[in-house]
Amino acid sequence: NKAKLSLYDKQNYISRKDTDINKGSFGYILSNFEDKKDLIKWSGADVLTSLVTEYSSEGKYCMKVIFPQTDFPGIGAWRTLETDWSKFSILKFDVYNPRKESIKFGVLIKDGFGNTYADRFDKEFDLHPGVNNLELTIKNLKTNNNQRVLRLDKIKEIVFFLCKPRAQYTLYLDNIGLIANATNTNLNQHIGAVINAEKLALYAGQGID
Repeated sequence: NKAKLSLYDKQNYISRKDTDINKGSFGYILSNFEDKKDLIKWSGADVLTSLVTEYSSEGKYCMKVIFPQTDFPGIGAWRTLETDWSKFSILKFDVYNPRKESIKFGVLIKDGFGNTYADRFDKEFDLHPGVNNLELTIKNLKTNNNQRVLRLDKIKEIVFFLCKPRAQYTLYLDNIGLIANATNTNLNQHIGAVINAEKLALYAGQGID
């Protein structure tokens, strides 16, 4: 019998890979929120999170985040994700902004050698209404004080935050991952090729719809 894979099954298949995609030199999925275990990796003070199907950029689910009206509310993963990013060049993530206005959206990254603002990396993005497919070049990132290069083989924390929001905001995060010298299009093409080559062997006889 030929195996049939839905988009959800394909995404789960990708997230389970330990070699060609997840641990290979092409790309690595940090969080795609297709499993509740992914959700508990992320936390923040007074921030509410849940898995929802609205505004998912890939697969079935994404993470809904309700940010409170504080100075810099954030949602972060501390030592719960892959710590060695040294094989990769780009951090990618998708954010859906349901509001009609743009807002300031930031990412901070800490390695194992710094905790203070000066000794970490911060960057702000303009988050426009609707879908935002964001990418950050991570090779040779310097700390905020410009004194040293961030150690990509010792990453301990990543935080997504808002910059002094004027109200409570709800955003939707999905498809957080790392890429090695490739565009999103090339990554998706590579993933599709791997699935087409291996899905019959993986799901033979299971009749997945």
